[in-house]
Amino acid sequence: ARMAPTYRLQLGAAGSSSAIDVARRVGLPEAICVRATELAKNAGGALAQALVAANAERDRAERERDAHAAAARAAEEELAKIREERAAFERTRRHEELKFREALRAELEFARAQLRELSETLRKQSSHKVVDKATEDLAVRIHEQAQAERAVRDALAGPLAAGPVKIEPGARVKLARLDAVVEILERDGDEVVVSAGSLKMRARVDELLPVGNARGAPKRELKSAQDKQADHLARAAASAAKPFSVASPKVDVRGKRAEEALRELEQTLDRATRQGEGFVLVVHGHGTGALKAVMREYLDRSPYAAAHRPGESHEGGDGVTVVSLA
Repeated sequence: ARMAPTYRLQLGAAGSSSAIDVARRVGLPEAICVRATELAKNAGGALAQALVAANAERDRAERERDAHAAAARAAEEELAKIREERAAFERTRRHEELKFREALRAELEFARAQLRELSETLRKQSSHKVVDKATEDLAVRIHEQAQAERAVRDALAGPLAAGPVKIEPGARVKLARLDAVVEILERDGDEVVVSAGSLKMRARVDELLPVGNARGAPKRELKSAQDKQADHLARAAASAAKPFSVASPKVDVRGKRAEEALRELEQTLDRATRQGEGFVLVVHGHGTGALKAVMREYLDRSPYAAAHRPGESHEGGDGVTVVSLA
């Protein structure tokens, strides 16, 4: 048998006497023990009752403590399970994204091969109809590939948005409208003033999204190599297509704030699309280049735009953007 105590010592705690129980164990006749127990029932008075109540309360507190400890252990186990599930999801997400990017890279290589083949064909043929049809088909194909990559990348990245948006001056957040990281300058109710480089604009709080490491994040997310390749091919195909007509719609956003300029651009694109126009000329000027960057960043994601390019010298140069409508 183990020589271990069957009791727990509590220093400074009052308790009732166990003398009769001890006497019974060491051999005192049972009749004497029973008689002693009967006599002791009414001998303690209020003090004995208080000790009994204290013992009961102590037992209840110990049971509650044990229950809380069990609940804490269960919570820790659940948290560990959630962390493991999240890690497994992240591994799966990265694997799927890698597979998609490999497939897209193959598609873009095929598109480049088509472009080289097209260029060779154009050198041998002089038909404008062949040029227009081939370049239009290629621009549509490249645009669909770029749109598909952005859609899948957004779907893969969506569940990993972490934590609530911190709305306070100096915080860096992602502005969904521009798909860029901006800095909050001030807050006015449900609106904030943000800066993207040297450009300042107003935005609604519900347009802001959290970023992974706000303090160290760059002011604008860099495009992937696949995005750049797709943009380059799309612009090359669009430039070779039918030239921009002076009768096409034009929107002049020079001197306007970013949100106002984006609103006017979207209205013009919508109206031109419904009217069956083929092109829209966006006049944004040179300036610091911030407004031009915002306009072209929006056009990269706009469903109205099949492709866009800087203007030629006779169209206004880099101070304008020619948009080919989808």
